[in-house]
Formats: sequence, structure tokens, C-alpha cells
Amino acid sequence: MKNFFIIITLTFFIVFSVSLSNVMSAKSIVQSSSYATTEDVLIALLLPHLDNIVTKEYKGNRQSWNIARIEKVSFETTKKPIDHWYEMKILIQVFDNTKISNKSHLDCINLRLDISKSKTLTRNNLSLNDIIKLISYENNQPKN
Repeated sequence: MKNFFIIITLTFFIVFSVSLSNVMSAKSIVQSSSYATTEDVLIALLLPHLDNIVTKEYKGNRQSWNIARIEKVSFETTKKPIDHWYEMKILIQVFDNTKISNKSHLDCINLRLDISKSKTLTRNNLSLNDIIKLISYENNQPKN
């Protein structure tokens, strides 16, 4: 009888502690009611990489910019089934940092997203920098 009481007591504590930890973890997650598209998620992943590209293009001078639009996304492949990638053409609005004005211009960034490498991302210690490659950058800054 004593063993039965100990087993019931232990079972009660285990069940109660597990359910309490589930409640605590559920309360620690804050859900947002905002709406995001797949394009929003993709842009959020690309933003740090794009910022590095823009900074390098302007010779280390940090620029204020934002994405105007994604102009084109195309799926490219070769005859090898494992060799495929996406090419993206992104237009960004770059603001004039040297003067106090509302002047801006559009630059064009062409990227290659090598998705065949993404399958081995964690296995080969690759980062997003290994997957995202700059094809070209069109700097359309007006000449003074």
C-alpha cells in the first residue's frame, strides 16, 4: 500500500510538472498578428547580404536604401539535375547621403541563389554568403 501511494504521488508530480512547463513555454512565446508573404521572408533573409553589397559598391560609405521592387526571379538549370539556381534582379532606391535633400536613384542588383548548395548548407559548414552570389551591380548614381 505504501508503494502504491509513492507511485501515485510521483505520477502526480511528474504530470503536474510537465503540464506546468508546457504552460510556461507557451506563455513565453509572443505571437504577432502581422501578415507576411514569402517575398517578405526572402527579403528579410537577403537584407544583410544586400547591405554588404551596397556598402562595397559605395566604397565603404554606408548608404540609406530600401528595396523598391523585385524586378525578376528566374529558375536556371543545366543538363545536370543537381546544378540549378535562381537569379534575381532587385531594384533598390538609394538616397543621397551627402546632401540634405530628398534625392534618390534606383540601382539594380543581380543575384544568384545557388540552391543546389543549400542542401549541404549545414553538412559542409556553408553560410548564406556561399549560396548568395553577386552577378552584377548597376550603379545609377547621377554624375555631378
